[in-house]
Amino acid sequence: MLTSSQVLPCEVLSARMGPDRSHQLVGYGGRDKLIYVYPFSEYSTTARLEGINDMVTALAFNADQTSIAGGSDGGCVRLWDIGSERMTQRFNKGHNSTVTDVQVHKTGQFVATVSTDKNLRIWDVRKSTGVQSYKNAGTALCAVDFSPNGKWVATGCSKGVVRLYNLTTAKMEASLELHTSAITSISFHPELYFVSVGSADGTFSIWNLETFQPQFHSKNFNTPIDSVQFCGNRIVAAADHTLHAYELKHLSEDGLTTIRTPWTLVSDIVFASFADELWFVETSGTTAMTGKLGFSTPTVAPPVVEHKTVRSNPVPQARPREQAPVVKRPPVDTRRDTPEIPRTTSVDVNAAANDGVLTINMHVSEAQVADQLVLTSAKVNAVLHSRLTNLKAVYALWAQDPKSALAHLERSCEEGTDAGAILDFLMAIQQPHMREKFPSEAYPNLLNVIVFALCATEDNVVRASLQAFDCINRQYRARLGEARRRAKASMSNGHNNPLDATVNANIQQKINECYEIAVCLADRNDEIGVVAKEIISSLE
Repeated sequence: MLTSSQVLPCEVLSARMGPDRSHQLVGYGGRDKLIYVYPFSEYSTTARLEGINDMVTALAFNADQTSIAGGSDGGCVRLWDIGSERMTQRFNKGHNSTVTDVQVHKTGQFVATVSTDKNLRIWDVRKSTGVQSYKNAGTALCAVDFSPNGKWVATGCSKGVVRLYNLTTAKMEASLELHTSAITSISFHPELYFVSVGSADGTFSIWNLETFQPQFHSKNFNTPIDSVQFCGNRIVAAADHTLHAYELKHLSEDGLTTIRTPWTLVSDIVFASFADELWFVETSGTTAMTGKLGFSTPTVAPPVVEHKTVRSNPVPQARPREQAPVVKRPPVDTRRDTPEIPRTTSVDVNAAANDGVLTINMHVSEAQVADQLVLTSAKVNAVLHSRLTNLKAVYALWAQDPKSALAHLERSCEEGTDAGAILDFLMAIQQPHMREKFPSEAYPNLLNVIVFALCATEDNVVRASLQAFDCINRQYRARLGEARRRAKASMSNGHNNPLDATVNANIQQKINECYEIAVCLADRNDEIGVVAKEIISSLE
C-alpha cells in the first residue's frame, strides 16, 4: 500500500475525490469557508475557491472535474469553475441548516443536496433556483447519490431509511428499510441494477433495483460503516482501520476478506479499474492522508496514528465513482450456480513487530515457515512505513507552527498509538538546530509530551524522554538566566522572565512533574535507572 500525508492550510470538515482517475483531483472543504483542490497524493494546490459564507461541510466534482459544488454549515449551496477559481452559481433559498452531502448529475446540469433540515433539493446549474424539492423524509438526511443512468436520486436519513425518487416523475418510487441507524453511504453499481448502502449500525446492504428487495445484508461489524463502493467484481465496505471485501458472485460471510487499513474515519474511497486498486483519502484536523490499496496482490496496510473521533449524527462524506456509460442493464439472475471461493482470513497488523524481532513457530512445515517470514517482514515494513509517514506529518506541522506539531504529538501520547514517531521526535528535539529554533511559548506543550513519554512502556522511549527532559530543562534555565541578566543590566522594572508569569508557572509545574517521575525511574535496577540518576544529579 502506498500512502502520502500532507498538512493543509485549514482544518478540514469534508473531503471528496473527483471521478477522473487519469487526472485524479481531491477537494477539501475547510472550517475557514474555503475549498482547496489538490492533485491526488501531490502537494501543490490546483485551486483555492472562496465565496461561501460558512464552514464547508460537503462538496462534489462534476464528471470532467472542471467544476465543483459545495454546501455549508449554514445551508447555502455554491458552484465554482476550478480552472478560473470563479464562482459560477449562487443558488438562492438553500437549506435552513447544515448541508450534509452533495452530488452532481452525470450530465453536470443538476446538483443534489441534502441537509439536516430534512429536505432533498435538486438544483439546475443554469439557474439560481431549485428545480425539485422533496420534504417527506421527516428526519435529518445524511447521504445522496444519483444513479448512473440518471433515472433516480437516492437519499439516506438518520433513521436508516433509503428513499429512491424518480427524477422524471418527481415522485418517490421506493423506500428501502432495513438498517437501524443513520445511513452513511450510498453507491450505485455502474452497470447492474444494484445499490449498496452503508450504515452507522455496523452493517451494509445491497439492494436489487428490479425488485427493490435486499440482495445481501452483511453481518454486524460492531463499528459504523463509513463508506461502501463497488470495485469491479467486489463490494467493499470501509470502517475503522478496516476494509471488508466480498466477491459479488459469492455474497456470503464465507467469502469475506478483511484487510487492516491505515485510516480511522475514511473520508472517501473510489475504485481505479485500470490498476485494480482502491484509492482513498482521510482527513484529521489539518492533516490529509491519501493512498492506494491494490487488490491484485496481497496487501498488508500500515497502521497510523488513530485520532479520536466523536461520532454524533453524522455529516458523512459523499462517495464518487468512475463515470460509466449508460447501458441497458440486464436483470441479475441470482439463481446461477457460482463456484465456491475458499474462505480467506483477515490480515491484522496490530502485532506486527516487537522491536523488530521475528517470531516463527518451528513446529510447522518449511512452506508455512516461508509464508510466515514473508508476512512478518511485510508487517515490519508496514510499521516502519507508518512511523515515517507520521514523523513527516509532525515535521510538516513543525515547519508551520511548532505548537500544532506538539499538539499532534500530545494526542498520539494520550491515545498511545505511535511510540515510534514520538521516539524519533524526542531524539530530534535534542539536536542543536532544533533547540535553537524552539519557541519559548511552546515549552508547556513539549513538557506534556515528555511527561507522557516518561511513563511509556517502551524503554527506548523512556530513555529518550529522560534525555530530552535534561536537554530542554538546561535550555530553559539558560534562557531564563539570560533574560534576568539583561533585565538587571538595563535596570528594567519589568518582568525578568522570558515568559509571562502564568506560562512560566505552568512550565515550572511541568518541570517538577518530570523531575518526580525521573526520581521514581532512578529506583530501577537497569539502564533506565542509571540514566535517570545521572540526570537527577545534574539537576540538583
